[in-house]
Amino acid sequence: MSEPLASGDVLFQQRVLKTAGLYPGALDGLWGPLTDRAYVAFAAASEDLATGLGRFDPRSERLNFTA
Repeated sequence: MSEPLASGDVLFQQRVLKTAGLYPGALDGLWGPLTDRAYVAFAAASEDLATGLGRFDPRSERLNFTA
């Protein structure tokens, strides 16, 4: 993270990371080593998905897919 986050923002990140099974720590709103490792793992997993499945771009966002 390049900018400091408010405690509520960190807590939100921790909840998302915990839900994803990446954050084993307490939901305390403090950005520490566990939160940092979980965030890095989440970013790597997100990159893997984007590489494997493709990325959205302005052109693909304009497409209207209907079932």
